[in-house]
Amino acid sequence: MTVAAISWPWLLADPAPAATTTYTSPWTGGTIAAGDTAVIEDGATITGNVVANGTLRFNRTTSLTMSGTISGSGAVSLTNSGTVALTGLTSGTGRFDLAISAAAGQLTIGSGANALVVGHSGTGTLTVAGGFVQNGAAYLGLNAGSYGSATVSSGTWSNSGGSFGASGRILYVGSSGSGTLSVTGGLVRNSNAYLGFGIGGVGTATVTAGMWENRGTLYIGGAVSGTGGSGTLNLTGGDVKSTISNLGFAIQSSGMATISGGTWASSVGMIVGRSGTGTLSMTGGLVTTVSSTMGLNAGSVGSATITGGTWAHSDSLSVGGAGTGSLTISGSGGSGGVVVVGGTLSRGPSGTISLESGGTLQIGTGSSTGWLATDLVNNGSLIFNRTGAATISNSISGTGALSLLGGGTFTFSGTSSSSGPTVVGAGRLIVAGTLGSTTISVGSGGTLGGSGAIGGEVAIGAGGRLSPGESIESLSAGAVRLLDG
Repeated sequence: MTVAAISWPWLLADPAPAATTTYTSPWTGGTIAAGDTAVIEDGATITGNVVANGTLRFNRTTSLTMSGTISGSGAVSLTNSGTVALTGLTSGTGRFDLAISAAAGQLTIGSGANALVVGHSGTGTLTVAGGFVQNGAAYLGLNAGSYGSATVSSGTWSNSGGSFGASGRILYVGSSGSGTLSVTGGLVRNSNAYLGFGIGGVGTATVTAGMWENRGTLYIGGAVSGTGGSGTLNLTGGDVKSTISNLGFAIQSSGMATISGGTWASSVGMIVGRSGTGTLSMTGGLVTTVSSTMGLNAGSVGSATITGGTWAHSDSLSVGGAGTGSLTISGSGGSGGVVVVGGTLSRGPSGTISLESGGTLQIGTGSSTGWLATDLVNNGSLIFNRTGAATISNSISGTGALSLLGGGTFTFSGTSSSSGPTVVGAGRLIVAGTLGSTTISVGSGGTLGGSGAIGGEVAIGAGGRLSPGESIESLSAGAVRLLDG
């Protein structure tokens, strides 16, 4: 007779519980099994290599230098105020395909000037939530097929090696693999930075609070020509700083910046589409720079769509260099995008500027500069805000509003077919050409003069002045009203 085997599940042994081992004296290292934890307290040292498939936790208040290597697929964490220096490097580089976190204390890679790789050939993560991490260059997703991510919520991640601007103090987010940087608080600092560096590299940075400080150039999308890298910056809050910002730097690269809040300051300039494709999209926030070019080199494409927030230039904006550029300014619901140009606004042969309903374009920032060097269809709001004298010979058409502020003298010598309202709030408007069917309102401190033609009505308000040319018939208008006051 055959007796069938009987299984009694409740008699099977439970899985071994996760083990935590605490060290307060020298440990030779070894392998930490998945689910297990080795805690390194004050008094402990590590004299050998560690394979961390579980968690290697440094819970020290004093300094420790570990000359052995750390590998494995688990985690390394700092949970106390001490400093841990990892000097067991490969070719001078700390390479990790595991999770690193610093909730307290300081983690130093080598002397602090050695490179850190998070996601060398596999997957690695870095979390800074109150601690301080210092290294030289840093790579998130170094090789093809790798993935590296860094999240900073408080504390500091310093890719400086103690010296900003020195060679190698660069942050690569998606070198040849994929990388993500998330700043929700705290500080990330480096010299240059690349989002999507090499061929096939994909890099994304999202800043919602805190600061990402680039003391050099920020490259969004590719530094190696070919199939290009792809980079994306998402800014919803906090601050991003750089000297020069490039979107779509290399041939066949693509770079996109989406701004809905916060501040992005480029202290020298911005290029949207240098040799690749660059895209700037704003629904809020503030982007400041000195000057910008869209579609710089032949074959490049640069586009900006501003439906909210402000893109402010202290100097010039060129839409379409040797490449293709397009600028669209619009808005709805009582708010819209604003573009400020303190110097010259120009448009290249393959450039287009669309000032649409709800959008505002301001030429000048209240000083003696600010010039419109292109024809413009204004279906939004065009503001000239400058002192001194300026002659506008280009055509202005459309149904949008035109406002003159700042106290300057504005001479319109071209032929325009604008049908929207014109407001002279301060300074002088000299009509030497033809202004379509626009209605002109001259407020207190404003003056209307010249010897040209105005197709619409002119209303001179309290404190405003009408000062025609050599005779009263020299300036023609559809009608003139002198308001009370």
